[in-house]
Amino acid sequence: NIRAHLNLGHTFAHAFEQVSRYAIPHGEAVGVGLIAAARLSVRLKLCAPSLAEQVEALVGGVGLLTRARMAASELDAEAVYAAMATDKKWRGGRSRFVLLKNVGEPLIVDAVPVSDVMAILNEVLR
Repeated sequence: NIRAHLNLGHTFAHAFEQVSRYAIPHGEAVGVGLIAAARLSVRLKLCAPSLAEQVEALVGGVGLLTRARMAASELDAEAVYAAMATDKKWRGGRSRFVLLKNVGEPLIVDAVPVSDVMAILNEVLR
């Protein structure tokens, strides 16, 4: 379903919004979500590290945050992961992410290990 590809970055973004009690605006949350999705793609060896660097440079280049933060505080990775688990795109309690193989080549990946997602959350929440 090609429409599902439009959710790139949104599984992360909606959780950032929810846990921040919507202090992080949707556009900023999606920007960081795009970075997180690209980094997760690299971690899962789906794409080259240069793609994640490119995504982060583009997001930062348009003036958006590159880390999910609120004024003087950090979001808790465990709370963000718990919020992600309520995402409507997850199936039967199994994670579902739109990730990247290359520019213009998104793919849907199910059942991503929790440890990989938590590692990425710990990177983008600092």
